[in-house]
Amino acid sequence: MYRLLSSKRLMIWLVAAVATASALAQSSNTVAFIRPGDSQRAFAYYAELVDEAPRFPGGEAAMQRFINAERQYPRDAYEAGIEGRVVLGFVVDIDGSITSINVHRGHNRSLVNEAVRIVAEMPRWKPGEIDGHKVPVYYVIAIPFRL
Repeated sequence: MYRLLSSKRLMIWLVAAVATASALAQSSNTVAFIRPGDSQRAFAYYAELVDEAPRFPGGEAAMQRFINAERQYPRDAYEAGIEGRVVLGFVVDIDGSITSINVHRGHNRSLVNEAVRIVAEMPRWKPGEIDGHKVPVYYVIAIPFRL
């Protein structure tokens, strides 16, 4: 009924199982991105899974002040009375630079473009860390637009 595997086949099976489990674990804890100027995929950890999350220089309050100072309400959205929140995800790379900005939610193109512009102009962050080593981290923020 059951057939015993030879030690060579068992070893191959174990290596394949461990590699598959490792790939699945990495994919569930990370998100793939492409660094500017590089064609190879890299992986960023989700902010909740790192020992030390990336930080905007000066902390959350400083980030809110930066967003408020930079935000320019798009004229067409303002004249149409459009409000909303734009939710963006981006990677804080190991040097603190912001890369791979993507939109999770945003219903008005003008508001989305303005939110992306604000994030793209952010200064370098303090990078995230795992076990004292800098790692790329995927971070999500919401930028509100209210009249």
